[in-house]
Amino acid sequence: MKRIAVKSAGGTIDREIINFKRYDGSVFSAAIWATAGKNKDGRIIYYDGIIDDVTEIMDKEKQRNKQFSEMQTALLFLNQPIETLPLEKTIECSVDISVIDAAKIMNRDNTDVLLVKDATNKSVGVITDGDMRRHVVGNAQMLNEPVSKIMSSPVVTVPCYSCIFEAGMMMGQNGISHVFVTDRDGNVDGVLSSDSIVPLQKYSPAVL
Repeated sequence: MKRIAVKSAGGTIDREIINFKRYDGSVFSAAIWATAGKNKDGRIIYYDGIIDDVTEIMDKEKQRNKQFSEMQTALLFLNQPIETLPLEKTIECSVDISVIDAAKIMNRDNTDVLLVKDATNKSVGVITDGDMRRHVVGNAQMLNEPVSKIMSSPVVTVPCYSCIFEAGMMMGQNGISHVFVTDRDGNVDGVLSSDSIVPLQKYSPAVL
């Protein structure tokens, strides 16, 4: 009780939080309110008070503080420009190639998204592994069709100087998992995936 004695030099203890150890070795937090009883010489000889187990309350408070700290970190991260992130390399294919050839390119370059370009080098569409699954699985004849039959269009892009948060919102609004990032000259410079912006997946945009 040495710690309590020091804290109660004035004769009272007003909600002092102290950790106690049970007989089984587990630790719990308790709030103590107490008044010191003194003898005629003014020496403290006992305490009269209440001990309340506040372990659950303290655990919830720690969790709230942790979440608040994580949200602050997420806000700092999401307000950085996209150009501060490492982008995935843009893998391209021609609009005229077959679906099976596009699948071979995706497998060769270990990517799950292709930027489709026409004969003038204009970006006209996007193919993802999701497109492949939706259109090809159970429909093998699609393998020999041109990629234009299954690609998504138009190509969704975001400038490199935009905030990471904006890219995440754009993905959410368009129901996509990748967005192509353009440089300051308007040229596609790389791909940003939803996996790169985990904080936005963890917290609701309304909260952030």
